[in-house]
Amino acid sequence: MGMEITRAVATAGYQVIMACRDPQTAEPKRQLLMRETGNPRIEIAPVDLAPLASVAAFAEHLLKRGELLALPADTQAAAIDGRGEPYCEYGILYVCHRSS
Repeated sequence: MGMEITRAVATAGYQVIMACRDPQTAEPKRQLLMRETGNPRIEIAPVDLAPLASVAAFAEHLLKRGELLALPADTQAAAIDGRGEPYCEYGILYVCHRSS
């Protein structure tokens, strides 16, 4: 689902920020989507959606950029680790906007 969301909004001309727990794993997907859509404005920002401190740091980063945001889409899956603690198995938060 996440790849299709990115593909659709990138094709529509939006800038896309793929907020990913593991940017290294996401990079090949970003490269593929840029080639497929012809949109070079797809970027990756690191964020783990499980700890709130990570989410808060990401939000602060976005606020400092001062860009108008639209179309937030969250595709994540939560899981329970061996100690019974919740964690984010994978997650990508897509934050998109169009340039004026």
